[in-house]
Amino acid sequence: MSENNSKNYTQSENYSQYMKTIGWEVITFQSKYFIYIKKLNFLNLSIVKIPRAETNINYAEIDKISKKHHALLIKIEPDEKNSEQFNKNKQKLLKLGFCRDNFPILQTKTIIVDLKLSNDQLLASLRSETRHHLRKSWKQNFHTKIIINNQSLESEKAINDFYALFENCAKERKFYTPFKTQMQTLWNCFREKATIILVYEKDNQKPLSGALILTHGNTAYYKYGASIPYGRNKYSSYFLFWEMFKWAKKSGFKNFDLEGIYDERYHRTQKYVGFTQFKKGWSKNEVTYLGSFTKYYSLPLKLLAKIGILV
Repeated sequence: MSENNSKNYTQSENYSQYMKTIGWEVITFQSKYFIYIKKLNFLNLSIVKIPRAETNINYAEIDKISKKHHALLIKIEPDEKNSEQFNKNKQKLLKLGFCRDNFPILQTKTIIVDLKLSNDQLLASLRSETRHHLRKSWKQNFHTKIIINNQSLESEKAINDFYALFENCAKERKFYTPFKTQMQTLWNCFREKATIILVYEKDNQKPLSGALILTHGNTAYYKYGASIPYGRNKYSSYFLFWEMFKWAKKSGFKNFDLEGIYDERYHRTQKYVGFTQFKKGWSKNEVTYLGSFTKYYSLPLKLLAKIGILV
């Protein structure tokens, strides 16, 4: 499947390799999409998911695939955003037996930064508070390390250093932390399409903030980010974001997806409120996806969904 046929990194060859490595079966569908199937360890059952596919896919064929694999459910998070067809396509999914669920796996709202702007234009487009804090960060004695995954010892050290930073930040802020092997597998599967940027203060060998960036097509994705309180107090996260955009622009990418903000439709995203304001300072281009939808094939799950326990 050609990378140019898929818009989102979750439909890339690299991501499909990642899913295979962590135990999912991968099927190519309509020569354009990947379907991910997780076999459960009992009764030959499975769950199926299709991230970021268009809403005009062949649902009858998807039903056949799901039933062939004895699926309990199939989860779809369409690659449809800011569309006038939202309600029409939502009704289409409901008529096909899907229900809108309340447990999205992917981001349902995000911010996109336009990297086609010049640095001066981008700086001028920022919120005044963001621009003010960014300029404060420039007065600090910061520098960055940019490590593209080339399977070297430096790459291995970079993912270890970033994970340590990320784990500490997640514990402090009480966020979910993926297993180190999971993040390392993602890093390895994306190879040269994965980059880590770390911000340091002079004479300090421990990073103050950092990001793991995935790239696909003409877009760079802020997959994971982290910082320590000392760094945040000195605006190292502002320094990091500006350096991310400069690197992505220089590398030829046209868009930078900040990968998720608070979405009032989903209570689970309430925890994003704090850094949503931070992300909104970098761009006014807010993108809303159609959402997360599930179709249940298991009768008990259908009944639970009908009375509202699973939605």
